[in-house]
Amino acid sequence: MTIKYFDKAISLNKISHTFGFKWKDIDQILEKIDSEMLEVKEAFLSKEGEHRVTEEMGDLMFAVVSLSYFVKIDPEQAFIYGINKYEKRFKTVLKILEEKNISLDDNHSSELLYKVWEEAKLRTGAAGED
Repeated sequence: MTIKYFDKAISLNKISHTFGFKWKDIDQILEKIDSEMLEVKEAFLSKEGEHRVTEEMGDLMFAVVSLSYFVKIDPEQAFIYGINKYEKRFKTVLKILEEKNISLDDNHSSELLYKVWEEAKLRTGAAGED
């Protein structure tokens, strides 16, 4: 995703806002996000095809950008922050596996991976900072 799409989503929110399409409060937006999440799940489970899933994921992403607009947070900066935090934690997961002499080629149980992920969160800080 490039910045032009974040900008376009924010612009559409601003234009809609001037015509009275306004979120009442944050709970209303969070309900919309929950609703869109369910629609993504339903589209995936219905096996209607990639197009429907893609469409529903787009609706979800737009709703999240709308939340960002509502709370005055730059969606691109938030997205970059999330990517960087995930990358840092994942690198820490790989380091922990190496320290424990656990082969990176093995199929690991989700329980083990969850424990290692939680350890990585502790090492990198709950907010992804040192």
